[in-house]
Amino acid sequence: MNGKVIKNDSRPGSYVSISRMWKDGDSIEVALPMHLHVEAMPNDSNKVSIMYGPIVLVGKLGGSEMHVSMNYAKDQSDFFDKPTVAVPKLAIKNKPVSAWIKPVSGQPLHFKTVGVGKPKDVELIPLYQANHNYYTVYWDVATEK
Repeated sequence: MNGKVIKNDSRPGSYVSISRMWKDGDSIEVALPMHLHVEAMPNDSNKVSIMYGPIVLVGKLGGSEMHVSMNYAKDQSDFFDKPTVAVPKLAIKNKPVSAWIKPVSGQPLHFKTVGVGKPKDVELIPLYQANHNYYTVYWDVATEK
């Protein structure tokens, strides 16, 4: 805070509290560990999501067929006559994330899977940028033979 490190006893997944009398001009700088990692579903280790630090990355699956009105459907029946998109499986068992996800040059927070998408690799973007695209948050891990 204000250029000085504040000691705290927080743990991952918790909050940091700063109690003080705030003044005009006070500033806080927060550094979060930003690394690529997968998070398995609690009840299914063969279904994962991909994250960069705290940012959820989604697989961009296309968007040319999606109309703006699809983002505002009243209920799921509005989607029944719309096209669907196949979600690739990821063949990543026992592979370090750095071996199969690479950054996209010149596009911050954009990545691409490399050699693990079955049947194809995909671009990964932050969830908050995924409007007007078909996308997936959760991936099935393909069994390798």
